Amino acid sequence: MFSAATYLQRRTALQQSLPGSLLLFVGNVDSPMNYHDNIFPFVQDSSFRYFFGQNQPGMAALIDTAAGSTTLFGNDPEVADIVWTGPQPTLAERAARAGISHSQPYAALEQVLAAARAAGRTIHYLAPYRGETRLELGRLLQVHPAEVAGGFRHS
Repeated sequence: MFSAATYLQRRTALQQSLPGSLLLFVGNVDSPMNYHDNIFPFVQDSSFRYFFGQNQPGMAALIDTAAGSTTLFGNDPEVADIVWTGPQPTLAERAARAGISHSQPYAALEQVLAAARAAGRTIHYLAPYRGETRLELGRLLQVHPAEVAGGFRHS
């Protein structure tokens, strides 16, 4: 992981190129081989890693260029996680390491996006290349997954 200033600088350049935008980044999730707990080695989405420095599954981030804010969405480690992996940083600690001052549980993302859509904001996102991401974007944006692939923004 680079310094927090590096990620902040990258996001600032992106924000300046897309003023007044709402930018959604959905990180990768674990991908099972032949049953749920037999997963391929985890590889994070390169854009997510570039802008947010996170290499954990099940995370998302939202950049509001109008407000100048970034929020990292994810979940804090549970006891079952810690048993298998040892102590892990909290979501807030992970966010701070990437120069992000706001973090929320992953479950809050759907409501934040619904409020943005209700306010008439367009949500921009990258073209999904994994089926899991396409399904998740469809769920978050409340559209059929086939619509997600057609446009890289949703009003």
